[in-house]
Amino acid sequence: MHLKSKRTHVLIVFLISFYLSPSVISAQLNDRFGNQSPINLDQDTSTSPDDTIINKNTFITLFKGKPGRAALYSLVIPGGGQLYNRKYWKFPLAVAIDGGVTYWLIHNRQKYKFYQKTLETALIATPKPDNLEQIRAIRNGYRKRQEYAWLILVAGHLLPVLDAYVDRHLLDFDISPDLGQDFDINGSMMPSYVGVKIGRRF
Repeated sequence: MHLKSKRTHVLIVFLISFYLSPSVISAQLNDRFGNQSPINLDQDTSTSPDDTIINKNTFITLFKGKPGRAALYSLVIPGGGQLYNRKYWKFPLAVAIDGGVTYWLIHNRQKYKFYQKTLETALIATPKPDNLEQIRAIRNGYRKRQEYAWLILVAGHLLPVLDAYVDRHLLDFDISPDLGQDFDINGSMMPSYVGVKIGRRF
């Protein structure tokens, strides 16, 4: 009895899955609506331009147009985007950021190498020097500063890139105080003017 019940359940599941399969549903819809079936379940729409979302915001598209070109110049050459935007007073700031942080990075890297070599020499010396732990602590301090310098250098170099990109957008943005617009009412040839003016009144 238990085996018979199992077979009955399997048969019911098979019939339901067959009945609900896309081909059967499509055939039933075609029988009901003819060739004007509103749904074609056998059609592959995975490559349809209407149903497929194409991500066009790739890394390369960020550097298209004038804002993108300004960002690219600033990314390749420190202050290049600021010169492209004719914000000449920002150029020395961008160069100073890259130059200052690069100098700090080189200084910490040289000190780290010096104390690393000093520590290695102290470890093989006999007898061991009394300031061994002090040398190790100084070495670790310069190593940490070197890592921070790398992070600050990357952030400091990307900051002028973002500044150049935003600046170029603002240069092309209309910030006129007159925000008025003419339009026709009910198809009339007489335009009605509605506007807002921003400014100080003395």
